[in-house]
Amino acid sequence: MLLTEMLPISSRAFLFGGPYTEGMVLTVLQWNIMYSENVEAVAAFIKELNPDVVCLQELTQGYQEATPDAGAYIAAALGYEGFWDYGIMTLPDGGPARVGCGIFSRFGGFGGERVVLQEGLVKQGKVVHDERSYVSLWVKLPSGIRLKVGSVHLPFHPRFRTSAHKLEMIGRLLEETSEGPYILAGDMNATPRSKAVQALRGRLKHAGPALSQKTWTTKPFEIGPWRYDELKWRLDHVLYQGALRPVRSRVVPTELSDHLPVLVEFEG
Repeated sequence: MLLTEMLPISSRAFLFGGPYTEGMVLTVLQWNIMYSENVEAVAAFIKELNPDVVCLQELTQGYQEATPDAGAYIAAALGYEGFWDYGIMTLPDGGPARVGCGIFSRFGGFGGERVVLQEGLVKQGKVVHDERSYVSLWVKLPSGIRLKVGSVHLPFHPRFRTSAHKLEMIGRLLEETSEGPYILAGDMNATPRSKAVQALRGRLKHAGPALSQKTWTTKPFEIGPWRYDELKWRLDHVLYQGALRPVRSRVVPTELSDHLPVLVEFEG
């Protein structure tokens, strides 16, 4: 966790078309930033959006020479407190790397925690199983509300099928939901009608934007015999429960990453 100077909240302009107004609690950005994307450019783009809480996936450690710890760089660039962690994975280029999720908060944070959903396994220098984990951070909002925020990157299956193992991971994930206000954001690698997303929505509410808005892929992606090269799927989701109400949301256009960011504004 990195403790840094907090930024003021005063009259922030959002991409929704209006200034920050009294009564709004926070804006949350969900984004898989793509492991190979330039971290400095990613941080600069996030800073332009100016969200209160940022949930990221595919942060890397030791992969990019200029920014060996992507989480630490982004926290420092934003001036936010955060919690992030890494686990061993095989990247699409075939190489093993430490990849993870993170949460960054303008309002500070406490009680950061990492829960392993799938243990990583390396044999003879090759990653046999990617490690998949969930990270969470408690945030105390200016209103006094204590909010738990989670960030997760669930495994990809060709054709977005939901395996029994993935459902088990979601069951473990849902054990981490808070009884009070809670936000879960992530690249679920699952479409809105999939069993995976339906299982999540059995406990949590969809925060927006409309599920017809797509977030993946803006860049070609290949795995085995399968190739994906259209912005055709909604894989990124923001879910919530408790005394919060999503009032505005949108998918944000950018050429950075193969995923488009999702921005949601809550009040409560």
